[in-house]
Amino acid sequence: MPEPNVRVRSTATPLAYTTYRPEDPLVSIGGGNPTIVVSEGLLTALSSAERDAVLAHELAHLANGDLDLAAGLFVPVHAAEELYDGPDAVGLDPLGWAFAATAAIGFGIFSRGRELAADRAAAAATGDPAALATALERLDDTNGRTRPTADLRDHNAATGAMNVLPIERDSMAGRLGATHPSTATRVERLRRLVAAE
Repeated sequence: MPEPNVRVRSTATPLAYTTYRPEDPLVSIGGGNPTIVVSEGLLTALSSAERDAVLAHELAHLANGDLDLAAGLFVPVHAAEELYDGPDAVGLDPLGWAFAATAAIGFGIFSRGRELAADRAAAAATGDPAALATALERLDDTNGRTRPTADLRDHNAATGAMNVLPIERDSMAGRLGATHPSTATRVERLRRLVAAE
């Protein structure tokens, strides 16, 4: 696996995600220059062990080829978002709705599985599943947190999948279209790994 670049964003919002540089091809298949992006808010919010666990989670996505796989799957999600005018559109668009819902559910199932696999790999790599569990709980805590409740970027279904915790939003396909398992599910699985040690 190529050594990724690490970039720190100067924002208080806790973020950690993996991406390619804009000049890299959409699907690199072994090429490209991956970059792990973390925010100052994430670095401030977490302990050293928790930061290591989050970085291990992002590295696991790279090692598993998730970035390339997700890029390929973004195409139907992006196309669905372009074709479907949303629930506020004038008139009924059952075909557009069905296409968008199917794309969101399919991508959601794939993405949730990849998140759980990256959690397991991070726990194995660090030898400390509890650190990732506490990091997820701390980042999911909304008391005084600056984590946004809406993603104002275009195509938020496609872009929201890349953060260590999703940006909260209502999915047109409901929980089936969610890009991440619930934090409670992720923490429970990590706690089981702690208990198994």
